[in-house]
Amino acid sequence: MKALSYFLVFVLSLQIVDAQTNNKFFPNLKKSGIPHIQFSKTGGLITYLHASNSINGPFTSPATLLTTDSLFLKMDVTPLGSVSAVFWVDVNENGIVDGSDYSLGGIAFTDNAMGDLDPTQGTIISYLDPGGELPSMQIIAVANEGMTMVNGIVRFENLTAPFSLSGVVYSTTGGVVPGAWVWTFSNVGMIGDVANENGSYFIPLDTGQYFIFVEDIRGMHSPFDTAITITGNTIQNFYLSPLTSYIRGYVRDELGNPIPNVWVSLENSSGSGTRTGTNGEYKIMVPAGSGRIGLNDDDLLPTFMSPNSHSYTIGENDSIVNNSISNFTCYRTNATITGTVRINGNLPTTSYLISGWNDYIQSNTRTVSNPTTGNYSLPVYSSTSPQTFYGVYLADWAREYPIPPGMYVDTSYWRILPGASNINFNLLLAESSAVDPFNGNFVPPSSIWGIYQYNHDNTGVQCVGNKLRVQATSFGGVAGVGVFSQKPFQLNNREFRIYIDHNELGTNNTVYVTLSGQKYNWNHPLDERNTLILQFSKNVSGGWKLIKRSDWGPITLWQSSDTTGGHILFQFNNDASMFSLKINGVIKYQGPWGQNISVVYVHLLEFNSSPNTPTPVYFDEFFVGAVGSTSVREVAGELPHEFKLEQNYPNPFNPATTIKFQLPIASSVSLKVYNLLGQEVSNLLNGEMNAGIYEVTFDASKLSSGIYYYHLTAVDTKTGKLLLNTSKKAILLK
Repeated sequence: MKALSYFLVFVLSLQIVDAQTNNKFFPNLKKSGIPHIQFSKTGGLITYLHASNSINGPFTSPATLLTTDSLFLKMDVTPLGSVSAVFWVDVNENGIVDGSDYSLGGIAFTDNAMGDLDPTQGTIISYLDPGGELPSMQIIAVANEGMTMVNGIVRFENLTAPFSLSGVVYSTTGGVVPGAWVWTFSNVGMIGDVANENGSYFIPLDTGQYFIFVEDIRGMHSPFDTAITITGNTIQNFYLSPLTSYIRGYVRDELGNPIPNVWVSLENSSGSGTRTGTNGEYKIMVPAGSGRIGLNDDDLLPTFMSPNSHSYTIGENDSIVNNSISNFTCYRTNATITGTVRINGNLPTTSYLISGWNDYIQSNTRTVSNPTTGNYSLPVYSSTSPQTFYGVYLADWAREYPIPPGMYVDTSYWRILPGASNINFNLLLAESSAVDPFNGNFVPPSSIWGIYQYNHDNTGVQCVGNKLRVQATSFGGVAGVGVFSQKPFQLNNREFRIYIDHNELGTNNTVYVTLSGQKYNWNHPLDERNTLILQFSKNVSGGWKLIKRSDWGPITLWQSSDTTGGHILFQFNNDASMFSLKINGVIKYQGPWGQNISVVYVHLLEFNSSPNTPTPVYFDEFFVGAVGSTSVREVAGELPHEFKLEQNYPNPFNPATTIKFQLPIASSVSLKVYNLLGQEVSNLLNGEMNAGIYEVTFDASKLSSGIYYYHLTAVDTKTGKLLLNTSKKAILLK
């Protein structure tokens, strides 16, 4: 299973890097077209090529657009004729195509055909899909019809900002790297610039932390990444290493037959790649050092399985030739695994991506389900010697077939034989609430949790003294242990609370509370993408740290040397675009985080960084519910024998009061507050709770003075029988 996780991380990183380069910008451009205009012997009519950010114009050339704008092109043409165009990055911005410029690809436009948004003959208006945010750059479109040719110029500019990041991109062997792409990523998006002929770049930015990615889009240098904090105008030069070494190998099927025209590329270097020839051979330039090399899935599937990437280490001016590192075996698919995808048991309305992985041949496969029936057929390689088994799962690694917001996949499969049917998936609504007081003494945690292990055995996790004790034992190196929620929780308008008691924690331990878009039980939390991580340690540089782990690495949102433990609270707004972190009721961070997930799994972990005597951390009062409902806590004592709602105290109160109730058995509980008109003013609690005595804090600081009623209902979680339905009066005096 670890091999699967390593493979998926590599595939995802390739897709992510590729998504930031010209392979995805203007995806309707074809790299295989020109780059040089081919004139026909016929005449032509094209006299202009203009651009606009709107189908209604105005169309001009040169045209100045924002990097976030749409791009529409307008040109004249012989009625029902065709125009060919090649788009060049104008590195020196002199308005003509010369030796410093390079092509993004070409495209053909046909009058009144699909893609022509102008119904009149002789005029073409077409939308050129930017594929996402663009870097600041100037593009020259060279278009021709027959013997006629025109140039159209489009200048893309970034939005202004108070400060800037600027500098020069150099080669480590001397000179500059003109045309290099410099990208900055933050929790609010990505902004980039194309370096000019002097290697200079300029990016307007707000204050904050940014992940930086620099690449030579022409593939002559290895890319570079780092992180930077902007507090004012910042000058930062970057140095890219030239590609001096090479890897040469073959891509073949299991019988040794060559597979031509397969794209071979480097991880984290989308500019570096090549295709196999007719004999399946390729040669790719690489920088000295370590890396991974892999094949493009789209060139292989569904005819061939796509093999795992290969790790390599290479020296300066060295080569790796025709060995197990450079050669790839792609097994030809000869069988299928079939099943269906449902939405809450119903027929779907769109397609979903089904993936498969074979650990023995280290290869993956994928297919797309039928959008109306939900049926799918996954191509696989079948063999009885060795016996081939597959892991089959539903995921959206390419982000083209997203899971509906607030939903998750009910299962995944392992050790599935080729030919298997009824390998079915059901997308379910994520959990909206949960309560776990971790009751018990020397007993395992409840079934809502699974056990997490990182270089650790399955010991060190149990409820002790009505708290969850987590204690990581290291026998050398880093080890971790803890729990993860078996099901994900909705994120919109949700809050997550956990109490952390770290009084016994040693300086060699680190505590992690993570909210992750993926359920993981062996990966390090800092390696998981789309994750919020609250980290705590007591070492010299310890304290609290809030980290956002995105596709482009970890970004620290907040940190403090304070070592006080207590109640931790995450609160997300209605669309989960904003959240706040509170510790002991004090806001430590509040702002956007650029999330692109709608459900999260909760992980409560401890790591031990040395083989010293392990020390425990205690978790308690776990709660998930609607925003404003988490001030619930369990009161120690014997289990009650009756249902009871007590009078709030103090009463009258200003601005907060405590409401106490008791449950003799596990129940589905709702506690709401109403005004004299019967209007709900606060939803304090809504979820399943174990038997026990509880206290809830009602904060009325935003309400006016008056009489309010708090209403408690308890329903048997097994039978649905109403067990308690009662109200009491509270008086707010300000």
